[in-house]
Amino acid sequence: LDESINMAEVLAIAKHFNGIPSSYSEVEVLSQQSEYVQVVAYDYRTVGLKSDGTVWDFEVTPKQIDGLSNIKSVFIDREHGILAVTKDDGRILQNTYSEGYKDFTKLKHVKKIVGSSRNTLYLTEEGSVFASGINDGFLGIEKGSISEWTVVEPVEVNLGGRKAIDIAAGNGFSLVVIDEGTVYGFGLNDY
Repeated sequence: LDESINMAEVLAIAKHFNGIPSSYSEVEVLSQQSEYVQVVAYDYRTVGLKSDGTVWDFEVTPKQIDGLSNIKSVFIDREHGILAVTKDDGRILQNTYSEGYKDFTKLKHVKKIVGSSRNTLYLTEEGSVFASGINDGFLGIEKGSISEWTVVEPVEVNLGGRKAIDIAAGNGFSLVVIDEGTVYGFGLNDY
């Protein structure tokens, strides 16, 4: 988002889907003085990023997550937990639990992270896209270019010299918007 969300003007409802699309839990807004710029959820966990770069967990009541400050973007999923992108150099931090938040990957200048249960995409400030996860067409990596079934360290997706401006991912597919406005998709071809 380019502008902060003023929680006083927005009715906040976090939907925690657990296989039943009609089920959700309302989140009580305890403080309307803070501005959240991003809210992400996965299963029963919801976290919010404030405009001051702090990350808050909404597990019971909003609580600031220790070790995460100066953050510009957050992502959450079952495999990685919370991934946080730093404002200064776009590094990705992940909670190691024993040592707190540490570098997750060698990638820098990351602008956005998206993913599903099978794949994760990383968009850099320069317009490059990297992918990790199950290497079965979901990652946009040519078969044979990498031998591992599961890619842990993100690998660059070949965009043929073009620059990406946005990314999206769902269960079994990935989408990349190129600077000229064309959308490319890869993943399951079942539909």
